[in-house]
Amino acid sequence: MIENPYSYVFPFVPELTKPIVSLISVGIEYRMGTEYYYDNKERMLNGYLFQYTLSGSGILCIGNNEYEIQPSQAFFIPIPSDTRYFCNLKKRERWEFMYFLIQSDFLREYYNLIVNKTSNIMTMDADSAPIQFLQEIINLTRNGHITNFNTASSLSFDFINRLYYHFMDNSENYSKRNREIMHYIDYHFADLDGIEKIAEMYNISLSHLSREFARDTGISPVKYLTRVRIKNAKRLLQTTQLSISEIGKLCGYNQTNYFCKVFRENVGQSPTQYRNYIN
Repeated sequence: MIENPYSYVFPFVPELTKPIVSLISVGIEYRMGTEYYYDNKERMLNGYLFQYTLSGSGILCIGNNEYEIQPSQAFFIPIPSDTRYFCNLKKRERWEFMYFLIQSDFLREYYNLIVNKTSNIMTMDADSAPIQFLQEIINLTRNGHITNFNTASSLSFDFINRLYYHFMDNSENYSKRNREIMHYIDYHFADLDGIEKIAEMYNISLSHLSREFARDTGISPVKYLTRVRIKNAKRLLQTTQLSISEIGKLCGYNQTNYFCKVFRENVGQSPTQYRNYIN
């Protein structure tokens, strides 16, 4: 049972007209009765809501379909949308949940990939990486450790990444060729000029390779290469004092400006901002 419910709405940042990621609010709450009811058709928001049930149950309506959201289940929905959620009046029980409300056009592709794989309703253990991290974000906010927009933005993207990896990284079910391609990219990301070389290795067309790779993984091989490069760049930013230019080159980016652009697009911060935040 939640003894100390908590919600926090992050302040608006007027100097940023189109931030890549905005964390609107997070919290851990309990609700009961008719006072908790949201119809998302005309809500004045442009974002995504993730809500995870700890105990009790609630109701989510998508169009004309109604679903009971039980413990260890979450729903992930865009706002605005033809959705509604409210307490389960039939069971007359308290609905206890954690929630995460984020605004970002940039995350639409992540959202679509996750929902296409899982549907809007997903089951997750309380000790799974995304749920543990959401609890950590709530605790950090409650204790006053998230005090600026950049920190909240970085944590927001990290949460979506953990959610993405939780549902999308099931590589044991991939084809032998796609596992080999992933392994090759993992070890040769720094000197790969593109994916064409890999297609030549298997004597198949680039379009066929990309189509088959995306069918298993949900992303193109080019995007997988970018993901591996950014992951290694983050590691080097955390563990070394190498310059941004040197790190970019070690991760396959010979032009520092382009490296910074790709890094910001994927992380929500520049390499320098990320290093300062980590340290």
